[in-house]
Amino acid sequence: MLLVGTVSGAANAALSQCSSGNLCLWLSNDYSGGFDQSTGYIILGAVYNNQTDSVASYGNVNCAQFFDRQDLTGENIYFSRPGRGGTYRDPNLGNGGGYGSTAHLPWNHKIGSANWRTCPF
Repeated sequence: MLLVGTVSGAANAALSQCSSGNLCLWLSNDYSGGFDQSTGYIILGAVYNNQTDSVASYGNVNCAQFFDRQDLTGENIYFSRPGRGGTYRDPNLGNGGGYGSTAHLPWNHKIGSANWRTCPF
């Protein structure tokens, strides 16, 4: 699924809007603001590129991976899935979060694309 420049949803999006099987992104902390979710991959368009402040991974099989570039490459962090345990969501990417070599760094306003990956742990 390719979603370029379309972050849908009401201004009052909430964590409960993230459906099972989806990776989700919000434009504000605490799962609020503009919202998008996908069972596939997401490429954020020019308006929403590098604007994400909170994420959730409700995958059924894989972990969600978030990239700093719009082409599913570059620095990245990933989140587990609920059935696997571990960190599968973050309400404030400004304090780092998830897993990966750059997870300790602030990731707010840094995500350009997202996709699924095999959970490495």
